Amino acid sequence: MKNQKKIQFKSLNHDLSIIRQCDIILTNGTEQFVGLYYNEQYYNSPMVLCKGNGTLNYYLSKVTKMFDIPCIEEKPLTRELYEGVKQGEEVPLVYWKMVATIYSKLKELKPDKEHSDFRDKLNRDLCHQIDAYEKRVYQKTDRNFLKTHAVCDNLYQGEVVRLFHTELRDLAEKCGVNFRSNYNTAFKTDEFYLESRIEEYDLELWQMVFVNSEEQEICIFTKNLFKKFPFSSADLALEFVKALVEVCNKDVKPSALEYCTSSEINPKLCEIAQTTIRTMLEMNFNKKGIIYGLSYDTVVCAVYLEKKEYDIVKEICSILNDEQNSDNTEKPRKMYEIVISNTEIIKHPYLVKEAIEDPKVFKKYHFWCKEKKFNQKYFEEKFWTIEP
Repeated sequence: MKNQKKIQFKSLNHDLSIIRQCDIILTNGTEQFVGLYYNEQYYNSPMVLCKGNGTLNYYLSKVTKMFDIPCIEEKPLTRELYEGVKQGEEVPLVYWKMVATIYSKLKELKPDKEHSDFRDKLNRDLCHQIDAYEKRVYQKTDRNFLKTHAVCDNLYQGEVVRLFHTELRDLAEKCGVNFRSNYNTAFKTDEFYLESRIEEYDLELWQMVFVNSEEQEICIFTKNLFKKFPFSSADLALEFVKALVEVCNKDVKPSALEYCTSSEINPKLCEIAQTTIRTMLEMNFNKKGIIYGLSYDTVVCAVYLEKKEYDIVKEICSILNDEQNSDNTEKPRKMYEIVISNTEIIKHPYLVKEAIEDPKVFKKYHFWCKEKKFNQKYFEEKFWTIEP
């Protein structure tokens, strides 16, 4: 029984990869959750794809929103499935009626991406871009943190909880973010939540701290980052939380608001931007023979261009009559990935045209270019080669 009460933080990333595949998540308050998945070609009924317990439920409620997975509270059913059905097993016949009722409402619970209005699509796409930016900022903060902070003195268990409660409450008041705390009796975990919102774009920014007395661990979460500290490094963990909140307040939040505001666009302009970029790519292919790929949403366009390797080295080798050296100059195929906001295409089409005709690695706020290993899947089907 004790093992059931242990929070398995180590498998978090693996769990999230499984959760992405679920049709729906059922919860039992803050105690348990069960993820269901159904494929009528292979299963007679939905299967329990994942399940978990404890304080991770709140974190789960946040990440399921990112994945567009409905998360609903069904206490009796969740408890029965959690305790009576193993992970990977199909739902028993006795629960079919209850599960069928939930699945019959699935379309109502999920956002209808095909028929949702343009504003809903724009907000979802903006959140996706901001999440990617937030991830880069937090990863950079994480890399730089230990370079500038040393491990502090050990603290006793009671002091750890008091320290975090006092310091995080003061930090929230200072930074203007919402703070709340909770004690999970079942898992002997003090939970602290720091949250702020950009209401007009339905955007959430948050950090969570779980102080687990039984495991003597401090776990820190964001949407894209998970870090764990022992109680002996409590001061260090606190400084890390402060660093995350500070960079969120000074960088992520204002940048997110600026990005959202500058990315405002209507359906007509969005269509013009997408038509413009495709025309540029087709003209460039007709002129230079450079194959391309294109994907887009309401916020950005992603362009993929094959990198042409010029045979300068081979020409020099040929002059030197060094055929063997010339043969060894073959390099793996490369490509450029260019990401451009739709508003940037409308405002500065000449800069976009220049980047397509002569791509170079660069990075601007709404516009950047990276060099990557060539991957055929990103390119138009008409350019695909048939494998022998």
